[in-house]
Amino acid sequence: MFLNAFRIRLALMGAGILTLVIYLAMGGRLGPSKDGVVMIEFGMYPDEFTGAVVQVDGQPLGELKPISAQYRNAFRIKPGVHELGLETRRAMKGRYPFEIKTGQTVMLILNFGETVGGGGKLEPVVTFDG
Repeated sequence: MFLNAFRIRLALMGAGILTLVIYLAMGGRLGPSKDGVVMIEFGMYPDEFTGAVVQVDGQPLGELKPISAQYRNAFRIKPGVHELGLETRRAMKGRYPFEIKTGQTVMLILNFGETVGGGGKLEPVVTFDG
């Protein structure tokens, strides 16, 4: 009887350790994240923005990709003052200065605007609403 109880306890401890190892191996954390999150919604013009490169402070962070039927991507960013940039296939550029705090989520919606370019012509430019 004592041996059966010992085996059950040993099996439960092994299962707990295995669960913890799998959790940590898959990117789990034991505590709150110190990073902030920037969510970018690009559902108004998904064909134009899919594949656009997202940059933070001039460094590439990732590409915008639809996930199932949703056109929203999230990126982790260290707390502080940053400049978010976006480059699309049509070489339009958008810049957005922002500050993010620990654990904060910032939601931005991509849109098109117009600016006066060379020769006085109106040119499309990426804008961030949020």
